[in-house]
Amino acid sequence: MAREGHAVALKEAAGLFGVSVTQLQQRIEAGELPEATENDQGSFVIERAKLTAVAQREGWIIDLREEGAAPSPEFSEMLERLLGLGQQLIEETSARQVAESALVRVNEDLVAAKREVRELDSIIEELDVENMRLGKDLADATEKMLVGDAIAKERFETILDLQAAIGESKREHELELERLRRTELEVRDRADKALMSMGWWSRRRFSKA
Repeated sequence: MAREGHAVALKEAAGLFGVSVTQLQQRIEAGELPEATENDQGSFVIERAKLTAVAQREGWIIDLREEGAAPSPEFSEMLERLLGLGQQLIEETSARQVAESALVRVNEDLVAAKREVRELDSIIEELDVENMRLGKDLADATEKMLVGDAIAKERFETILDLQAAIGESKREHELELERLRRTELEVRDRADKALMSMGWWSRRRFSKA
């Protein structure tokens, strides 16, 4: 490793942080990595004691122990915390995906419901039109029935009047017939009486006439 005192070069720092040198250079240019200082050769270095603080601020995992050494409590704690955050992120991502899937299904159900509402509105509109048509037909039929009832009533009354007139005329004709029959009987009776009052010779001559 290229070291200068207790400082490490950007390449080594990038390896410890698990990032690229370019990423560190971009941080330096943006003024977001104040721990990086320029040495006498014009290269940027970071003091080894400040690496942990940089890693904590940036959320990077860094292991500064010597090869084969046990991890420090700080590193173990950081690693455990980062692993926990990673698991939490995985769970939150999974939950978000489930929620997004549920939201997609809800949106699909909403679209289907809106389509069914439009179809029902169309059916109701058609039923309203049909109901109005049936109402008009009923009104027309009722009007025709009333007119027909009026005509039937008028014809019925006319028939009653004709029957009454015929009955009255029949009674008058029967009375006239009865009167004529009585007159005929009376005339015959007078004729018989007149004939009986004639002499024999006169009756004979009347009979031949």
